[in-house]
Formats: sequence, structure tokens, C-alpha cells
Amino acid sequence: MSAVKTDSPALHVRTNPPRSRRIGLYRAAIYSMAVILCACCWASGRGYKTWVFRQFNPDYGVHHYALQPEIIRTRPADREGNVSPGSAFVAADVELPYSGKVVDGRSLNGDSVRLYRTYDGRAVPAVVNTSGAGDAIVLRPKQSLDASTQYTFEVTPAVTDTAGHRFKPFTTTFWTMAGERLAEFPVAFEKVPLPDAIGHMFTCVTIGPDRKLYASTLSGKIFRYAIHPDGAIEAPLEINTVNESNGLSRLITGIAFDPHATADHLLLWVSHGQLTSQGARGRVTSRAPPIGPAKSAGSKDPILKNIRTW
Repeated sequence: MSAVKTDSPALHVRTNPPRSRRIGLYRAAIYSMAVILCACCWASGRGYKTWVFRQFNPDYGVHHYALQPEIIRTRPADREGNVSPGSAFVAADVELPYSGKVVDGRSLNGDSVRLYRTYDGRAVPAVVNTSGAGDAIVLRPKQSLDASTQYTFEVTPAVTDTAGHRFKPFTTTFWTMAGERLAEFPVAFEKVPLPDAIGHMFTCVTIGPDRKLYASTLSGKIFRYAIHPDGAIEAPLEINTVNESNGLSRLITGIAFDPHATADHLLLWVSHGQLTSQGARGRVTSRAPPIGPAKSAGSKDPILKNIRTW
């Protein structure tokens, strides 16, 4: 407490509040701070505090330095040329910094992901979607592109991951080739049942140099079907060479005829791995063993019997 003396010895003016009043102010301030602290702790994680502060500062809580999903590469590559205008599409690989968060397919549309002609900005009608794993963005034009023309592919921040994180803006350009000869090729297909191909889980198919259909199965067998002119197939010849040479059932993952194979000298390359029970893990133990020709008894047709393993 202090006082200022005036001309009148009986008059004193107080410049500080009384001690009791000061104590009351201190208590009120401490109480208010405690209430605010408790309210902040209660509101933490509920979004109320952020909402209140954003009424005064719209950028509150926005970390501009935070990681953002982004495009890391595209096909076609940036400034690539000689892209076929009739079969062009854009596939963009993405970097997703947040674990378990993938591209949100609901954010992909004609405004968020665009393909347009660079010189006049004319948009190309297209279908935009993501991969099954949500780790890519794919744009497919609904019509052929113009020849000898530069196009720009753009991804805007309107694209988000499944947690709402916005993508970094991205653009890339490419050129279509000078010209492409297009012709009509009217083709129709009819789906018909093939009773002789029922009852097996097929993994690969190929046509051999003998113009027969070869189909491998999950259980390591290969079936050869003669094909009629109308597309129908005959009862198959079962080839069990892979399983017999290994002493157990194998999982065939790939078949391809050698470039030097002929109808009279068949040479088939086969990739196969361990066939395990459900829930167990297997490993590929043989890679591309070629199966060579051998004659079946009483037949002039070569069959795949001789095997070598690499």
C-alpha cells in the first residue's frame, strides 16, 4: 500500500486496492485458469477446442509441414513421347506416408484428376479409379487422343487418402505419336460351356505349336485339348509328368513353349512350387524345368514325358 500526500494533511489518496480486494482478484484469476485448464483437458481429442480457436484463426491446428500423400511416378513418364493415341492411359504410383491409409476412391473424379490438351486446356473425358490395393491412380480416356499432341495429366489436392490427408498438387505431360493407323475389326464372342474342362482349378493356359490347348492346374497336372474348328474341345489327355518326377503334387505357376519347339518336338517350360495345405506357407523349389517329347505307346503324337530340372 502506498499514499500520496497533498496540501491537506488530512487527505490521503490510495493508488493500490485494499489487500483483501487484491487477494480476491488473485483467487479469481487462479480459479479462471484452473477452469480453462480443465476445459482444455476435457476437450482434448474431441475437436471442440480446435473448433473454437478456428473461429478466430482458420489456420489453427493446420500443420503446413505435415507429410502429404503424393505422386512419385507416372506411366507415361514426364515428357515422354510416342505415346499411342488409341490405347493411351495414365497410371500414377503414389507415396502414402500414413500407415494403413490408401487412396480414397470417393475423392477421384473428373475435377480432382484431369487429363487435358495442353495448348488449349480442353479436358479429355475419362474414367478415373484406383487399384484394388488403393496404391495407385489410373486414368483411362473414353476416346482416342489426338496425334502429335501434348497432353497434361493433373492431380489436385482434392484427392485424399482414406484419413482425409490431401495429396500434393502434381502435373506431368506427354506427347502422342505422329500418327496411328486405325481400322475396324468387328469381333464377337460367345461364351459356351466346356464339359471336358470342368472339375479342375486351372492356373495357366497356352496354345502349343501343335495347335492344341494346354492347361495347367493347381494340383500339378497338365491337360492337352484338341481344338475343333468351331472352338469346341475334345476330351483331354492328362499329363502328370511334373508330379511323377517330384514324387508329390506340385503347384504349377507358369507354362510356356520353347521358341524352338515344333509340333513334332514339343518342349514346354514349367514353373512350379510346393503345394501346401491351407494356411501353410510354401516356396518355389524348381524354376522352369523343360519337359521334352516322348512317344506314347501305339501313338504317333508326342507327349510331354521327359523332364529336366534347373
